[in-house]
Amino acid sequence: MITKTKIFLSITLIVSLLLLTTCKKDNNNPVGPVTNEKTSSLNEKTNLIDKDPDISNVYMDSSKLVLSYKNASSIPQIKPGDILVGGTNGGYLRKVELVSVQGNNVTVNTSNATITEALKKGSIDTSFSLTAPANYKINPLNINEAITGSDGRNYNCKITSKGSNNVLRKTNGDFEFPIENVYIEVSGTYPFEGKNITFSCKTKIQKIIFNISVDVDKLKIEVDNALRYFKLTYKIVESIELRNVTWTGEFGSELPTNPSKSLFPSLNKEIPILAEGIKFAVIPFTIGPLPSWLSLTLNPSFGLDLLGGITCNVPSWKKTETQIIGAEFNNGNWSPIIQTSTTTECDLNNLQAKGFGEAKLYLKIGLNAKVYDFIGPGIFAKGFLYCSLTYPPLTFEAGYGLAGGISFELGAFTELKLRYEFGITETKTPRKTLILGNSPPTQPSNPIPIDNATSQTTSTKLSWTPSSDPENDPVFYDIYLDKFNPPATKISSQWNTNYNITGLANGTKYYWQVYAKDLYNSITKGPVWSFTTESGNVTMGSPCPGVPTVTYAGKTYNTVQIGTQCWLKENLDVGVMIDSVKFQQDNNIVEKYCYYHKTEYCEIYGGLYEWGEVVQYKTDFGYVRGICPPNWHVPSKEEFEELATFVNRDGNSLKEIGQGAGNGSGTNTTGFSALLAGSLVPYDGVSRLLGYTTSFWTSSEYNDGLSYAVQFPYDLWYMYLPGYTNKDVAYSVRCIKD
Repeated sequence: MITKTKIFLSITLIVSLLLLTTCKKDNNNPVGPVTNEKTSSLNEKTNLIDKDPDISNVYMDSSKLVLSYKNASSIPQIKPGDILVGGTNGGYLRKVELVSVQGNNVTVNTSNATITEALKKGSIDTSFSLTAPANYKINPLNINEAITGSDGRNYNCKITSKGSNNVLRKTNGDFEFPIENVYIEVSGTYPFEGKNITFSCKTKIQKIIFNISVDVDKLKIEVDNALRYFKLTYKIVESIELRNVTWTGEFGSELPTNPSKSLFPSLNKEIPILAEGIKFAVIPFTIGPLPSWLSLTLNPSFGLDLLGGITCNVPSWKKTETQIIGAEFNNGNWSPIIQTSTTTECDLNNLQAKGFGEAKLYLKIGLNAKVYDFIGPGIFAKGFLYCSLTYPPLTFEAGYGLAGGISFELGAFTELKLRYEFGITETKTPRKTLILGNSPPTQPSNPIPIDNATSQTTSTKLSWTPSSDPENDPVFYDIYLDKFNPPATKISSQWNTNYNITGLANGTKYYWQVYAKDLYNSITKGPVWSFTTESGNVTMGSPCPGVPTVTYAGKTYNTVQIGTQCWLKENLDVGVMIDSVKFQQDNNIVEKYCYYHKTEYCEIYGGLYEWGEVVQYKTDFGYVRGICPPNWHVPSKEEFEELATFVNRDGNSLKEIGQGAGNGSGTNTTGFSALLAGSLVPYDGVSRLLGYTTSFWTSSEYNDGLSYAVQFPYDLWYMYLPGYTNKDVAYSVRCIKD
């Protein structure tokens, strides 16, 4: 019988590099509008603050501007609804909400405006090349401080570098920055099973060579009483090379021979050298007569994960990443632009390793951009080098991998607040692998839906019978789903034997397969199963296919299809009305409050319920039926977030027409028909805010006293995504179909 000794130590060190850079215009493609200035014009309410010679200073934060004038007599009339444009702190584009004057200072409460509110007509078509200053040198790294682990204990972290060649070098518009002789050490003492285990984890890197170029590949905007065309793309080419990387884990105490859990805490803390990344200078440009500003910040970093007592040396590793990201508006439609490619060179022929555990070295590039003070495109790409040895079974593996993500948000150009997110799941590419002496799990079986099932909804739950492992190792599962056989797209890696999938196409046959894996990556593939979704297209706001109404507890509710989700169209009204000064009880009787303690309010707005009553005092994982009808459940925080993403957080599209006012006026374009039903607090039995706000409980719990809810304000266009609130407050309930 083989005794399994699994020793894990997890340490993450993030080291951020700060460089100061400048930018310049591409002389072959100068900055400036490509338009006839005589036909370009601003809206009448637009004020160009930087052109006012009487202003001596501008203070700016997220919600207001303070304009200081040379004397009070020169203060112009600024009115609510005016648009203010200026270049302070990277540029701002604001709509005036409230104005107050005190002496020479004008305080203006503002909200974000859009370019089309400031500009009647104008255009630009240009690009920018960014370069870095010559002979810039970063000081050697020298950090020695305490960091707090996930267990709340303090550990010592030391990061140093040595060398005289840490000078920025320019090559054809790119810049290269070497860092020599980097040394990272984390040490401390950790109590485990009555013993104090002393550890020291060290990483040495002979040289890091970082090379990058960033270009604004295309900036084209056309405005003619509305946004007609928009395109903004960035091209980033970066490479990072490591030479002679050595990981070492040392232990100064006797270790348990058969630990039942990870021996050491996960530190998983970022250790930045400086708080900010590489800041390019703000780029001014004009769209016709409208001044505008673009700013870019680059965030390079590297980090280390070390598990167990491994000693590993890798001679060299180099990753080159090319990213073209952006967004385009044309013919009334927004679409993201994403192109990525990666090449990796890794010398493992002379790799040396001993001990047991895994070591990873991460290298990460992040880019954030702003137009005015609005968020623009953001990107990060994280490559990593790894090697691992484990026993039992004897396993050796070394290779490289990639993870990353892209997000894009545009508020300056559209009130729709375009947001797009794209994630790259961490993947490994082994270059050397050896596994010996382990048996794989049994094959997954008994699928639901059954093989070749038909008429499945576009939101379907996949499940199967758990696999067993001959050595009783834990088993986890990779799920693959595609429209072709065999399926090649992995949609999840998990311990659970069920998975909820949404967004399937109508009238489509899908193939799916489950891989069962143990801790040593021994894999057993399940059979390929299939199912076909129900046919037909559903228009948003229409009743759910096959379920136009639901009758429950003597009341009939309409349904509404929004994206892949099927919702009740009315607030739930079920249970026995009780006095509003009494708390609802766990007594097998569904209890509700009615506004002003009158049943006619429940008939219109639905009942008001404390969170415990909503979930029927159960907090199981998965669907929580609670007080909802059979085959329906209380929506989770994630399901409300999916709804918010589908409507771009537009709360007005979910409010009934006539609910809310001003920026919060309901349009009900989704058919969700939310009513501003207010709330009730059983502490004093007082009904509150009918006609001014509404909140819906989720099934998701924050802690023993708080749970998540979603709120729709009276005068704001957006919906507040789940924030936690006291479980004893009584809110409305909407049910969602399983």
